[in-house]
Amino acid sequence: MSIKTPFMAALLCVLGSGALADDNQPIAYAEFAANTPHLPLAECPAVVKAADATCHVAMIDRILHVLAFSNSGDNQLLSVHSERGEEPRLSLN
Repeated sequence: MSIKTPFMAALLCVLGSGALADDNQPIAYAEFAANTPHLPLAECPAVVKAADATCHVAMIDRILHVLAFSNSGDNQLLSVHSERGEEPRLSLN
């Protein structure tokens, strides 16, 4: 699997440059979990199109990412949905 997005660049910063020498190498959940603060989701949101998966949410580089990992084998990353939220705005009125 190749994920060529700003997410991959940010994830490489979190995991360390040696973690994924080849960007075609799949990311296993165990490696992600050991290096990235995240929260498990009770179920995958509808935007995630992955069957038999467990989803987790992580904030990397101020962007929320929902990551779907396979429930079988070595739990490889299946898909990523990223969402840049609006900055909170304060009103002084």
